[in-house]
Amino acid sequence: MEIIGHGKILSYLRGAISGGKAAQGFLFCGPRGVGKRKVAEWLAGELLGIKDKEALLNYPDVFVVAREIDEKTKKLKKNISVEQIREAIYRLTLSSFFDSYKVAIIDDAETLSEEAANSLLKTLEEPRNKVVVILISTSREAMPPTVSSRLQVLNFAPVSDDEIMTGLLDRGATRAQAEVLAKLALGKPGRALEFLSDSEKLGDYQEKAEWMLKILRAGASGRLRLVEECAGSLNKEELVREALGVLDIWEISLRDLAHLALGNYDEVINVSLAEKMAPVAAKFGGKILMIKNGLDAARELIAANVQSELAFKNIFLKI
Repeated sequence: MEIIGHGKILSYLRGAISGGKAAQGFLFCGPRGVGKRKVAEWLAGELLGIKDKEALLNYPDVFVVAREIDEKTKKLKKNISVEQIREAIYRLTLSSFFDSYKVAIIDDAETLSEEAANSLLKTLEEPRNKVVVILISTSREAMPPTVSSRLQVLNFAPVSDDEIMTGLLDRGATRAQAEVLAKLALGKPGRALEFLSDSEKLGDYQEKAEWMLKILRAGASGRLRLVEECAGSLNKEELVREALGVLDIWEISLRDLAHLALGNYDEVINVSLAEKMAPVAAKFGGKILMIKNGLDAARELIAANVQSELAFKNIFLKI
C-alpha cells in the first residue's frame, strides 16, 4: 500500500510498531485529501500483516465507520450516529478471529454526534489489549477535547509537489500531467489522484476556478447575477463544505491573478486558465488585497451559517 509523502509519520509509526509501543488510540489531523485515510489503512495493514487494501478492508477484524447515506435524500447524513459507534464498540469487544489486532477507523470524526462522541469515550478511557482506534479529522480543534485528549495526535502537513509528481508518474501519469496536477493538488495527494483518475472532477474544479473570472469580467449588476448562479449550483446537502471549497479554489485563482499582475508567469497554478486570467489580472491587480479580505470575510460568514449567496456577494460588492 504505497503512500505519497508523510515519510516522518510513517517512520515513526514503523518504529512504534516494531518496538511494541504503538498507541491504542490515534487522531490523524490535517487537510482533506492530504493522505490521512491512506495512512490509517496502511497502519491497520502493518498491525495485521496485510498489504493488499481490498483484503484488508474485507478482513473481519478491521472496520471503518463513516457517515452513512440517507435512504430518503440519497445524500450523506450530517453526523456519524451513536448507533454506528455502539456497533463499532461491540465489534471491538469480540474476540479476534486469529488472535490478531482489531482496528477501527473512524473517518470524518469531526462529524460524530455529541451522543456518539460520549459513547466512544469509555472505549478510549479503558482500551482493550490489541485494539487500536484511529480517528481522522480536519483538525484537533474540530474534536471534543474529552475525545482528543485521550488520543495520540499526529498532524499531517501538505506534501511537496515533487513527491506528488513522483507518485503520479509511478501511477502512469505523463510528465506533463504530473506537473499540472501536482500544482493543482496544493499538497494534497488525494486531490491529485482524483484528478488523474476522474476527468469530471478536474473539469468541475476548473469550472469553479473560472467562476471568479466570469464574475470579475461582468459589470456590477452582472456580478450579482453570476454569484447567485454559482451559489445555486452548490450541493444543498453539503452546502457549507461546498461553499468553503469554492472559496479555497477562488483563493488559488486570486493568487494566480496576483502573480500574473506581477509578471510571475511560472508561479501560476491554473495554467489552463492563464490566457483568460491575464486581462483580468491587468484590470484588478491593484484590488487583489481587497478581494482577498473579502474571501476571508466570506469564510467567517459561512462558518457563522450565513447563506453562501450573501457571503459570496459580500466579496464583490466593494470592488
